[in-house]
Amino acid sequence: RGMIVVGNVGTQPDLDRKAALRLARLLRWPVVPDILSGLRTTFDNSQMIEDDTEERHDVHLVHYTDQLLLSKTINDQLEPDCVILLGHRVISKRVLSLLVQKTGSLIAVSEAVTRRFDEQYRVTQKYTVPVHSFVDAVERFGQQEKVEFVESGLSFLVEKSHRVQEFLNRHFDQVESGMDPKGMVRRASSDGNGHESNAIEAQVSTLTSLSEPGCARAILQHCATFECSLFVSNSMPIRDLDMFGGLCGQINIACNRGASGIDGILSSGIGFAIGCRRPTYILIGDVAFLHDLNALHTLKSLASVNTAYTMSCPPISIVVLNNYGGGIFQFLPIARYADLVNPLFTTPHDVGFQHAAGMFGLQY
Repeated sequence: RGMIVVGNVGTQPDLDRKAALRLARLLRWPVVPDILSGLRTTFDNSQMIEDDTEERHDVHLVHYTDQLLLSKTINDQLEPDCVILLGHRVISKRVLSLLVQKTGSLIAVSEAVTRRFDEQYRVTQKYTVPVHSFVDAVERFGQQEKVEFVESGLSFLVEKSHRVQEFLNRHFDQVESGMDPKGMVRRASSDGNGHESNAIEAQVSTLTSLSEPGCARAILQHCATFECSLFVSNSMPIRDLDMFGGLCGQINIACNRGASGIDGILSSGIGFAIGCRRPTYILIGDVAFLHDLNALHTLKSLASVNTAYTMSCPPISIVVLNNYGGGIFQFLPIARYADLVNPLFTTPHDVGFQHAAGMFGLQY
């Protein structure tokens, strides 16, 4: 009952991602890809793997693990004997809880020595090496010892994840076409063995028009279609992508993680775009946008300096999800205290951003 979890990999991401898939093929374990892994939005195929082995097993990605863990039935069935964590810590709190509370042996592989990702002291073995180096060593060991690997007992997650994928695709297709999806939601959740559909019904049944998850899916698809990079804000945007993002191909996605919270998101996104050297979208919440308004001056300056410098900055588009406050706090325990959550945490506002764009001469 083994599983591979792929987080934000190291300084050679393409090499590490291919190595993660090679390891999954060798061990015959399902892969749980984080949204920052570069694998979360890819399809179930092995095109990224280049090898000449005679026996090839399919590589299966469990794209919607976070959604599956909403189901108590699946949670009860899911007790991995061993999990290999490749890269840094993952976004999903439910996946993190699985690693901390229900995993027998947790093997962590990361080339970052100083980055903390074992706050609960649950890692049983840690390898401070690049992911691809670790996989190379495992492959050599398997060949030398002639180890025969059997399919993981957790492979049932793959089929369950496919059902969630179909459910979400039908729902958002209905919304985009202007049809009322409520009947479809009831039908999907009444399937005989649809534990996963029952669990996510409450998450999506009210999304009958423009919504934050729907916007996240649309931006993701747009970036895949036009080969754009995507920088995502902390708080709800990155979680919306992780939970509801569709499968549209490999996309270069980045996000700040750590104590910085929502500070400096626009500035980070601008730097990310310059480093990527390709058109970039920044998906950001309204409060995070307000925290870094001065970055719009940086964006304007990039278009008004010398030609050599201007050429280093690709087109940048900022998408602001304006729900007039910090929406994530409605999902946290503090939401029970309405007299505190609104003035002190949600910090509601009635600000629009058209004039902010106009002040810096940016299109809106």
